[in-house]
Amino acid sequence: MLPKNCPNFPANRRVAAVVGIIILAVCNLVAIGFILYGLAVFFVLCLLSSNLPVEKDDAIQTTLEWARLAPLPDTAKNIHVESGGTVFTRSLLVRFEAPVQRVTDWTKASPSFENPIKSAYLDVPGSLEHTYFAESGSFVPEDSPFSQKAQRAQTGNKRGRYHVYLLRAGGGAMHAEASIDEKSGEVIVIAFWS
Repeated sequence: MLPKNCPNFPANRRVAAVVGIIILAVCNLVAIGFILYGLAVFFVLCLLSSNLPVEKDDAIQTTLEWARLAPLPDTAKNIHVESGGTVFTRSLLVRFEAPVQRVTDWTKASPSFENPIKSAYLDVPGSLEHTYFAESGSFVPEDSPFSQKAQRAQTGNKRGRYHVYLLRAGGGAMHAEASIDEKSGEVIVIAFWS
């Protein structure tokens, strides 16, 4: 409060009010700017982390690089690409079908199949939940096809539908795997980066 003996008391009060209004307006503009900036960042992050359709050719090339695989056979058909993850992770899945002999030739031309980390015949194709954690040693879920329980069930004459390979990842990826149905020629490749 201004002292009563201050000259031009009403004028000082007007100046103080105008300065207060200006400060309030600037604060509001700054707050609105932060809110708009936050919303923009939020929407960009949502777009980057969603399962939006990806450029199919780029996703295939990246998957092949991360899994250290040869180009897809020229007879590959029913090619399906999925992308997932967040801003800090990315997983890619490429599924295709080709004649069995072409798939065999493709595996021979791919460096990753020369020395895989592990392989097994399983009833289900590999998945990040089952194989990545088993490979990294952090834990092996009870229902993982690579758990001891599942491996015992696969022994004997019974052979699973898919030959699942844990591959040595390349291109900065943390995990790569391929599941191959050797009877139908279906191939599922998964690569993961974090």
